[in-house]
Amino acid sequence: MSSSNWEEIGTVIGSTSTDSYGFLLTSLKGSLGDIVITETEIPATARGTKKVFIWGRIVSMDRTNPTFPNEAAAELNRIGAIEETIAMVGSEHLHAEVQIMGCTDVDSKAEDIILNPLSYPVKPTSKVLYPDAKIVNRLLSGKNDDDYPIRVGTLINRPDIEIFMSGEALAARHLAILAQTGGGKTVASRRIISGLASHGHPIIIFDPHGDYLGLSKNIEALREIAKNKDIQVRLLSPKLLATREKVPGAVGEIVTKLGLSMTEAQLGVFYNIVNDAEFINTLSPTETNLLKHLEDLIEHVSRINLEGREASSKGPILRKLRLIQDRLEKMEKINDRQRSIFSNKGLKFDDMPDPETNPHMLIKQNQITILYLGGYERVVQSTMVSIILEDLFNDRSSMKDGRVPAFSAIVEEAHNFVPSKSEEKSESPSLMTIRRLLTEGRKFGTGVILISQRPGRLDETTLAQCNTFLVLKLVNPRDQNWVRNVMEQMSEQDAKWLKAFGKGQGFTSGYAVKFPLQIQIDFDKDLVWDEIGKEDFIRQNKERWQNGGKEEAYEMDKNEQKENELLKKSKRVGLK
Repeated sequence: MSSSNWEEIGTVIGSTSTDSYGFLLTSLKGSLGDIVITETEIPATARGTKKVFIWGRIVSMDRTNPTFPNEAAAELNRIGAIEETIAMVGSEHLHAEVQIMGCTDVDSKAEDIILNPLSYPVKPTSKVLYPDAKIVNRLLSGKNDDDYPIRVGTLINRPDIEIFMSGEALAARHLAILAQTGGGKTVASRRIISGLASHGHPIIIFDPHGDYLGLSKNIEALREIAKNKDIQVRLLSPKLLATREKVPGAVGEIVTKLGLSMTEAQLGVFYNIVNDAEFINTLSPTETNLLKHLEDLIEHVSRINLEGREASSKGPILRKLRLIQDRLEKMEKINDRQRSIFSNKGLKFDDMPDPETNPHMLIKQNQITILYLGGYERVVQSTMVSIILEDLFNDRSSMKDGRVPAFSAIVEEAHNFVPSKSEEKSESPSLMTIRRLLTEGRKFGTGVILISQRPGRLDETTLAQCNTFLVLKLVNPRDQNWVRNVMEQMSEQDAKWLKAFGKGQGFTSGYAVKFPLQIQIDFDKDLVWDEIGKEDFIRQNKERWQNGGKEEAYEMDKNEQKENELLKKSKRVGLK
């Protein structure tokens, strides 16, 4: 490995260690995040010494001018004579701090760069060199096609240095993408999705806001970017599903999670009813729609005769069940309306298959499955995610012939599905399910990608199981501190840059990358669909009002009120 064509940009100064060193930058060639090399001598295994190249990453920089104190600056600025001072003659010191990545022997081959830990401090006065892009790309990416590399971007300020993640590591392990709103989470996740899709890896996306529906509209662009003409994107409308054996648990969980509390006596009566073989045998063995089962349960409770103290619990239980039915029907109606808007824009939704009996409809090679959860309350979304992932993981871990292929699950708005203990939603049904996948998924080829703009609200135990992190712009101090606590490879200097990153810029570390790096994510503009997330509310309101929409809105309100009144009247039957 020759350093003859590497530019000298500085000299090592001050105290050094096996972890870091500082140097005076004599050239404007280097910048924050750049990779630099220092040539120095260290003790050899046998007697004597040997020359090594020490690779490092610039993690901080500061600029001073000892000949230009603050007092002089204030006076010279007052009289307007700063340009005439010695400060403009080149007395500045540009100091950079380098985090050491490892070392290689000077005579090692450029085609096979393997870094070893540094066991001896860098020598002060050593020259700091700026390696060319070819050798740095060799260090960061290598030639191991068995890792199924996915290009995610470039080094910040060095577009000639490519950054790759291991597709195999993402498929077998777990990734967290964290950033504030507008920081570039969706840009980063689309890059990961297209990279996994390029290898045909099955993906299921839980999408609460429709951020990923555009992948279906831009399917041809996705195939072009991924270089895989076989990719399919399937959009699904959600349903609460449960076989009749799971109805007691599913209904009981919804009763608890929706906050429709019952007294201890009422809960006892309720669980006796819902677990009674007489009720379960009345359910259709082929029906999986939980709303239909709930309707059967309400009918069953209305019909049965309770005696003694239990009789007083019948009315309250019926009211709670009808309230749940009403809320679930309204959520489903909102989801239907929202999907109809997307359908008018050319998107096609299929009904969600039962993940227990038809998991292959959800998970297929070369298929991206998107479950649109819009319109449903968080606890119901969480219940759906829990049921689906539990069924898919059980099929995958069964080790039976014909099980679903290994897959990756992407959970958007992850703080709503794996909330921290401090959150009032800490009992989300999906919490333990996702925690199980993160703990055991590696053994069965079930990878998880968590995406969130509020990492401080995520369950720390769950996130600690993630092997790779991609953290973009974060301004909230609580979120910054929390990320710093769970990311062992993030230095204090890296943490300070979280609030300064531009859109699509961030820090990555972990199992899927070779080294902690500051990167610029590639922006796949052809995957952006402007019809989603386009905020044009004022114009829409004005046009509707000018076109007589106020009367239309009034009529819609009257019709909806009439529907609600009829619904309430029908629910009252059997309450007395």
